Amino acid sequence: MEMTRNKAYWLIQSVGWLFYALLGVTVTVVFYEKVDVWVILAQFFSAAILLIKTHLIRYIMKQDGWLHLKIRNLIIRLIPTLIFASVLSTGIVTMYSMQTTELIPKEEFSITIFLLYSFQTCVYLSLWTALYLIIYFFRNYKKEEVEKWKLESSLKDAELIALKAQINPHFLYNALNNIRALIWKII
Repeated sequence: MEMTRNKAYWLIQSVGWLFYALLGVTVTVVFYEKVDVWVILAQFFSAAILLIKTHLIRYIMKQDGWLHLKIRNLIIRLIPTLIFASVLSTGIVTMYSMQTTELIPKEEFSITIFLLYSFQTCVYLSLWTALYLIIYFFRNYKKEEVEKWKLESSLKDAELIALKAQINPHFLYNALNNIRALIWKII
């Protein structure tokens, strides 16, 4: 049974961001001394926020017709969108983490740390977007190739039908002409 595009998208989204969360948990356990359930939940919260953001980016690209733009125009729209999504995601995750964990102590928090986290998030969102666009354009390229071959096949079929239509009247005319000629020979 073939998986639909929508199911495949959600499977890849879920598995990808779950992997991101588990990687975050692993790094946290290895590099931080004080790890509790809130720290682990913060990693999954971060992954959930990024899943939502990537889905919203996909939705915007599809809804507003960005996927039909030339690459240059698509990139011009994506850059501010990715930056805004990164800053917003980082802000949400940072506020959550500062309220529930001690990963980011309030007294050590600075705009520099926030911008670094935002840059890191922007890299993740950019990689996700690039991967999504590669898959989308490759799938469309294959679909267009199939459509092109179907169209060429239909054209050949139409030409064949037209040739048959041209041959059939001549065949009937020639057969009747031959019968007339034979009748004239007999008479």
